[in-house]
Amino acid sequence: MTAWVEHQAGMSTNFVTYYQPEKGKPFEVEHIWADKFTNHRDEFEQEHEFYHYRNRIGDLVLLPHGTNQSYGDLSYEDKQPHYIKENLLVKSLCLLAYSNNPNFTRLIQDAGLPFRSHVSFKKQDVDTRQQLYRAICEQIWPQELS
Repeated sequence: MTAWVEHQAGMSTNFVTYYQPEKGKPFEVEHIWADKFTNHRDEFEQEHEFYHYRNRIGDLVLLPHGTNQSYGDLSYEDKQPHYIKENLLVKSLCLLAYSNNPNFTRLIQDAGLPFRSHVSFKKQDVDTRQQLYRAICEQIWPQELS
């Protein structure tokens, strides 16, 4: 998904860029939410519910090895400003990604993708992000009507 979004936005990346980079750190799928149930007690009564939600695709991003780990247990609000330095799919969590980025905004408009920035990242934001990922997958692998 990451490579597809960047390629569609006119960047020179592809699947190999993220799967097997020639230089730099390998990429890993990482959680947006820190592994801290206590940060989400306002939305989850049970710890197992939090972990189930945390493992949904809407709470995942692709980052270079070590990047997300370097944030430790920081909250989303503390990590989010750093996401602007990452790939376009991660950058899209930040409002700045939508400024002066005509290729990206054209992709959003032409493909009708529900991208939006997130100031905070709550349960509803995981759902929203999951809907975005689903819409991207439908663009990549459209289902043919019979």
